[in-house]
Amino acid sequence: MWEYGGIYTDLDNAPGPWFKNATIIKDDMDSFLEVEAAKFPSQYFITASPHHPAMYMAVQNTIQRLFTEQNTVQQYVPFVTGPGALKWAVVSIYLLHLVFTCP
Repeated sequence: MWEYGGIYTDLDNAPGPWFKNATIIKDDMDSFLEVEAAKFPSQYFITASPHHPAMYMAVQNTIQRLFTEQNTVQQYVPFVTGPGALKWAVVSIYLLHLVFTCP
């Protein structure tokens, strides 16, 4: 996703009837993330342009978390990778945007 961008979805996803004939991803969008019920970005359906900052942050954060993990057998996977890394990346990008665009 970082290098080439594109669409990622887990194999067990199905669009459902509400998605039929819908165009959710518009030409002017740089990324699209589904939002979980708990109000955080999902990792099971992601679209992003090549070199999107959130994808970069997610990769970097995952690598950092894996290097600091003491026990990879008993790690809490949703925090170390997947949803935890993606949530941290999106929040980081949002906070950086606030810092550099607000007076």
